[in-house]
Amino acid sequence: MQGKHSKIYDTNDLPSKTIGKNLSFLMKKYGVDAQKLSDATGVGIATIKNLRRGSGNPTILTLMSIADFFQVTVGDLTDTESVQLMTPSRTHILSIPLVKYSDIESFISGSYVPTQKYTAEFDHADDGSLFAFEVTNNAFSPELERSSICIVSLKEKSHDGDIVLVKTKDYPVFLRRAFVGNKCMFFCNISLDADAVPVEFNDYKIVGVLLKIIKRLK
Repeated sequence: MQGKHSKIYDTNDLPSKTIGKNLSFLMKKYGVDAQKLSDATGVGIATIKNLRRGSGNPTILTLMSIADFFQVTVGDLTDTESVQLMTPSRTHILSIPLVKYSDIESFISGSYVPTQKYTAEFDHADDGSLFAFEVTNNAFSPELERSSICIVSLKEKSHDGDIVLVKTKDYPVFLRRAFVGNKCMFFCNISLDADAVPVEFNDYKIVGVLLKIIKRLK
């Protein structure tokens, strides 16, 4: 992403008031507060607040981190018009709980509160049902590659063929692909290979639906 910032800036020439105005606009537009922006970029909260007030002397690296988060350029942040004239398609940038796969059941039951967050863009505001988990092995390959981030909703209604989190009486929460039967549900490994045979379940509860898979660069 460094190619977007090929212009060389002199920090003494950066228009602080314009940066503050543009940063405030972006944060309000995407519903991002200083804490979320700090968590996602590593820029201190005090620095972010100073920038919003149009004060301080930010480094180029600081501005690059903020610009990359909002998917704009440093030039956009310092321009008097470009940021506020932009009409990007995304609507919300959210920080949601990041849970280990082994802790999903504890998280769903409310007995575990994760400390890590994952920030991504979403089409809708968070209704409190979203969380993320990272794939840490090749158990779900090739559909879910190692290091992929999975976004799950606890409220979304499942449809035929969805990848879901299932809870049965005898097993902890597990990830399966769901198929709707006449009087029951069928679940199989998430792979769509011909060898994946659905198994009938009558005593089950779908606790979450996989909405989005984000593949990280290796």
